[in-house]
Amino acid sequence: MKKLGLLILSFLFCGMAFATPVEFTRTLTTITGNITVTSDTLRTANLKDITIYVNYDETETGTISAALSYDVSVDGTNWIDGSFFDFSGGPASFQTSETLSSDTNYIFWLEKATNYPFIRIQAVGSVTDVADEADIVIKIRGVR
Repeated sequence: MKKLGLLILSFLFCGMAFATPVEFTRTLTTITGNITVTSDTLRTANLKDITIYVNYDETETGTISAALSYDVSVDGTNWIDGSFFDFSGGPASFQTSETLSSDTNYIFWLEKATNYPFIRIQAVGSVTDVADEADIVIKIRGVR
């Protein structure tokens, strides 16, 4: 019986040892107007526990903001809106977008059941002065 218990424990530890963290970093763009920008298609097949880190850095004289969202796809061609969780809403409420309007680091994560092989991040800019701009850098982390 002890041997069976040790065998089961060894399989559990081996499974944990083979979980490999994966990270993508993308500069989404510099938003300089009332535009929509979309990241390149990111292949997330076989990733679990996907978390998206956003660095939003703005230079403004008027007001500027960016509404972030993400899309999912099974084939990399046909896209649907994705839902996510963040720290302010917590794991109890889905969101489909978040508006950032001051320098910040924003973190959101996908539902564990999300199993789409492709995702892309979108930002819709809202600018009142042509001199306003915002840089957006995203990092996507998951475990393979």
